[in-house]
Amino acid sequence: MDKRLFWLALGSFTISTEGFVISSLLPDIAADAGISIPLAGTLITAFALAYAVGTPILATLTGEWDRRRVILWTLVFFVIGNIAAALSSSFELLLVARIVMALSSGLFAAT
Repeated sequence: MDKRLFWLALGSFTISTEGFVISSLLPDIAADAGISIPLAGTLITAFALAYAVGTPILATLTGEWDRRRVILWTLVFFVIGNIAAALSSSFELLLVARIVMALSSGLFAAT
């Protein structure tokens, strides 16, 4: 198997899984942040909206760029978003981190 294909598949799996795994964690996130579960659900809505709106815009803006560099940078921003989410001390920071993850996920998928 080609190593590039393996890494591309692993990246796709990781990024795709990220969008869905949070739903089972909403009660824990709500308890940790001291917010209601419906408000914690905003994290899913914000991710979906940022993904849906941001992906075509970012794909258009980066259309002329080298694909390998775009994929690399989307993964870098995805990791930064995950680290920010893990270390977030407020709901607002977690929300921004989720939006960064959504935008990088969408561009990765479009690339």
